[in-house]
Amino acid sequence: MNNWRQSSINIRAARPRDLDAIARLENESFETDRVSRRSLREFLRAPHRPVIAATIDDELAGYALVSLRKGARALRIYSLAVDGRFTRRGVGRALLQACEVYGRRRRRTALTLEVRYDNASAIGLYESCGFRQFGEHTHYYADGATALRYEDIPTPVIAITKACLIDAIAVALFGSDLPWGKSVEDFSRHVGGEGENAASTILSPKLRRVSAPAAALANGTFAHSFEFDNLRQPSVGVHPGSTAALAALAVAEEFSVAGRDLITALVAGNECMLRTGLAAKSISEHLGFHAPGLTGVFGSAIAASRIMGNDAHKTTMAIGIGGSFGSGLLAFAKAGNGGMVKRLHMGRAAEGGVTAAYLAARGFEGPDVVLEGKFGYLDVYAEGGDPALLVEGLGTRWDSLNIWFKMFPCHVTAQAPVRAIQHLQREHKFGADDIARIVLAASDKVLSHHADRAPGDIGTAQYSVPFSVALALFRDPADPQAFLDGPNQNPKILEICRAIELRPYSTAIAAGHNATCRLDVTLKDGRTLSIDKTDGDEREASAAVEPLVEKKFLNLTSRLSSGRPAELLGRLKAIEGRNIAELFKF
Repeated sequence: MNNWRQSSINIRAARPRDLDAIARLENESFETDRVSRRSLREFLRAPHRPVIAATIDDELAGYALVSLRKGARALRIYSLAVDGRFTRRGVGRALLQACEVYGRRRRRTALTLEVRYDNASAIGLYESCGFRQFGEHTHYYADGATALRYEDIPTPVIAITKACLIDAIAVALFGSDLPWGKSVEDFSRHVGGEGENAASTILSPKLRRVSAPAAALANGTFAHSFEFDNLRQPSVGVHPGSTAALAALAVAEEFSVAGRDLITALVAGNECMLRTGLAAKSISEHLGFHAPGLTGVFGSAIAASRIMGNDAHKTTMAIGIGGSFGSGLLAFAKAGNGGMVKRLHMGRAAEGGVTAAYLAARGFEGPDVVLEGKFGYLDVYAEGGDPALLVEGLGTRWDSLNIWFKMFPCHVTAQAPVRAIQHLQREHKFGADDIARIVLAASDKVLSHHADRAPGDIGTAQYSVPFSVALALFRDPADPQAFLDGPNQNPKILEICRAIELRPYSTAIAAGHNATCRLDVTLKDGRTLSIDKTDGDEREASAAVEPLVEKKFLNLTSRLSSGRPAELLGRLKAIEGRNIAELFKF
């Protein structure tokens, strides 16, 4: 794009060196559903230069990101933001004109965008520039899920979706050997049959086959059975791997679909499911509900419906039915026992979504406004949630890029505190016996939900941030056995767990960043060591995600027969061209 000027505004194609300024502006302009830094980096490197910058006196005053879909006649504005210091100077209007020029040069005949119904100032600007409303997204989930094509999905989204599936299969295979995993497998085989309809694999070493709902129940439970499954960060109460991914996998086996169709269905399910979490604003967990047990049903129902070939109406019905299958209470977090039941929440969500899709395919119906309607999901579980966020950016902003992979088998809010204590130990060479005092400043979520000083079983120990930090002083927290040995393995661990002082974090924490913490460690020699950590500290190493997930896969699947872990990993990495029904046949 050639530079041109309007008054003091300079319009040009954005460059990779603009990343910091654009990412800052994106984060300041939008409270939720932001374009991630990783996504912005990819767009800035794209050959068709889809990011347009507006500068005033060499400072970034605003930017626009456009979506150029192959075969589409319209150019879609993906994101547009103006720095608050430069409002009322024509920056937004200049960016819209630049988008129009960009589209005309690429033979696009229309310019489209989405705007929240309550954003009056933006709507006024767009209408003054000639935009006209041509629709509202009501059943957008179903329409989008059935219309999405593999070719529409950006390469980074495909890559992270495959990593999500690989990670989920790995943690499921590991979790199947734990006592609670064996109980659920036995039950799934009991109710899932092993006859004509038994086409879906239970992800345990023997790889037995049962019905798709029974496999989804078992595998979802396995995957969440050791606090090692992937999730979205910043947190919104969504676990894509242990819900939608394994639900979709079970149905894909039964319907013998190609790997690329599985990936497409999973992207559709994840993009919608992630937005149900965003719209709820984490309110459900403050009420005592385990959010992934609620959101997971919707993603599973949508992904399963896509694989089965349900049309938009039947997919809408599957979502409506699924709303009655959401479940999961956090009573164990306060009881100090019974943490085993938490493992079941993901399995039930995956099973519920699959069951909803199967029922909808057979003509069963549910309410078509179960997400946003009276007595629906948001009204019951998240009063004060925002229905507009259910569809904001759907089809343009790929929230799947916010899927995050755990490297420690404990709750996500413990990940940053554990990294913090490890960092201080590496830098200053001290052991547990050298510590006089530990003060952990943490989020309100940690203080209210994850502060158990006397966990009574493995599940509540993994859910406790002070226990996880104390454990890291004695054991390798990345080793599952360190947590499997339970909370009573070493009296000194519980002694430090009880002694850790918990305080509110001193400054406001961005929504969803509940692992943000400050750790102050006072040693017996008089030194005080301090560090701040957030759950996003390592997100910039995006190139390292795939090798880390592959290493985790091989470590967690070692109980499979010799040679099978590497062979299965190879199949999953090249899944697009495989028949999913043959994926686990050796």
